[in-house]
Amino acid sequence: MNATQGSSHKTTWHTHYALAVLAIIYVFNYIDRLVISILIEPIKIEFGISDTQIGLLSGVAFAIFYTAFGLPFGRLADRIGRKPVIALACIAWSGMTMLCGVATSFAMLLLFRIGVAVGEAGGTAPSVAMVSDLYPPEKRSRALSVFLMGPSLGAVLGLGLGGWIAQTYGWRTAFLVIGAPGVLLGLLLWLTVRSPAAPAPVPAASAGAAKEDWRSTLRELLATPAFLLITLAGTLAAIMGYAIGTWNPSFMIRSHDLSMQHAGLLIGLGAGSALPSAR
Repeated sequence: MNATQGSSHKTTWHTHYALAVLAIIYVFNYIDRLVISILIEPIKIEFGISDTQIGLLSGVAFAIFYTAFGLPFGRLADRIGRKPVIALACIAWSGMTMLCGVATSFAMLLLFRIGVAVGEAGGTAPSVAMVSDLYPPEKRSRALSVFLMGPSLGAVLGLGLGGWIAQTYGWRTAFLVIGAPGVLLGLLLWLTVRSPAAPAPVPAASAGAAKEDWRSTLRELLATPAFLLITLAGTLAAIMGYAIGTWNPSFMIRSHDLSMQHAGLLIGLGAGSALPSAR
């Protein structure tokens, strides 16, 4: 987008409202993703499962399906618009989080967590794209910084609030209470937020210029050493960050006799500054 286009891109209260809704949805994206970390111990006791199965439930299965569906949902958002994909994804992952609270077996809980992963795959990339469409280039970095506070706030609220609810009312209630607001947020986005105008097409450098597609973009990225190094660094940071975030509550409960409420609050405050900020 050139300077002329940027200067004609007006920012109104509708723009800031849309950013606020997207940011809150991103907070609940992380709340729903991380709440299972504080619920590991009661889930293990009820279903009689091992730490290996918990790792499959909270890590491997989630990551595989989250990754696999990210690109298709991104392409879908490019085709039908960002807002409907984000809204439906939010409703889907929130509903699946609530269903985790009624699971009667490990297999059922695993299936619902996979549903959470699939839903959340449609959240982040379209949201970043929508924020970029909402704001002109000179205001985009500030807007994205507001949006990307989601992981930190989600870690604090997901672990802290989830631990308190589970300690007081049980782990099933924690899933139900944590998931419910996302359904309402998805509807709020769908019904009250205006979709930003589509960005003006960038003119081709020449009449014979090839049309860019995702394959050519991917080839160009893979040929860029800096991109590969950044991807590797981000991957390692995510592995370490999520490993710590997932197992720290159990470590505190098992080794230091903390309650779920106290472990959730303590780990949530620490994990908020340690988790990768954009997944």
